[in-house]
Amino acid sequence: MKAKVVTKNGQMSPNGRERRFELRSGTRGTGRKIAAVTFWPWSPKSVEAAEEYIFAAAQRAGVEIVG
Repeated sequence: MKAKVVTKNGQMSPNGRERRFELRSGTRGTGRKIAAVTFWPWSPKSVEAAEEYIFAAAQRAGVEIVG
């Protein structure tokens, strides 16, 4: 099975807007969310941790991440 990582705007925080990675499979509007993680785009550590989480979630779910 294949899945895609979608980036969305998160809530406003005191120092800017958070971002959200969602790992989704299926076609737009009918797919399902496999995993999601919120991160701070201005923090390299936060971005790296969010990417690691999404890749680990894809591996656990047995899906391949595509463009």
